[in-house]
Amino acid sequence: MQKTILICIPYAGASATSIYQKWNYFINDSIEVVPLELSGHGIKMDEPLLYTMDEIVEYLFENFKKIYLHSKFSYAFFGHSMGTIVIYELMKRIYKFNLIPPIHIFVSGRYTPNHSEIKHISNLNDDDFRKEIISYGGIPTEILEDTSILDFFIPSIKADYTSIESYIFVPSVIWNVDISVFSGKEDDDIKYYDYSEWKNFTRGKTDFYEFNGDHFFINSEYKQIIKIIEKTL
Repeated sequence: MQKTILICIPYAGASATSIYQKWNYFINDSIEVVPLELSGHGIKMDEPLLYTMDEIVEYLFENFKKIYLHSKFSYAFFGHSMGTIVIYELMKRIYKFNLIPPIHIFVSGRYTPNHSEIKHISNLNDDDFRKEIISYGGIPTEILEDTSILDFFIPSIKADYTSIESYIFVPSVIWNVDISVFSGKEDDDIKYYDYSEWKNFTRGKTDFYEFNGDHFFINSEYKQIIKIIEKTL
């Protein structure tokens, strides 16, 4: 059976394995979900944290190449929030090295990477940083009830925010790939940014989908997301 590998990249501070691995229990057998874990996160917690987008993308590109070179199947990308920036930068390298591009790209929970405005919080002390990220939502109740767990993850969350805050957008080639753009109806970002700008990043078709929820709709609406992925791939 012909399969598609869905390579998934997480949002800031998150473990790709924790978010995406469970998707394999719900998605059809023609798609295999492969989380792309960042250094210093999740199952790679023992590896050093990375503090720039270039470091993150180079690290993930090396891991992507292992999947690319050892798989006979086509592949697609899925990225949420910070993960969409990573996909944009990975695509630069894919075209640069003449690799076969993905058959589809799913960008979720973020406006286009040319808008790099973001509130700088990575330089806050840990107490203020903790309050800030709690205000964003998306943190599981069990972690909120035990701040020692949250404190354990603060270094990795800060590292990711440092990389986003220092990211400089450099225009690159326009993709020749169909893309799907996912957003949360209650995400504050949609009040200030036009997600339809994603259509300017590809010559392929662009489809737009809205889900119930805020910025972290990916955690509550993943079964609906999976249905669209199945229909698309």
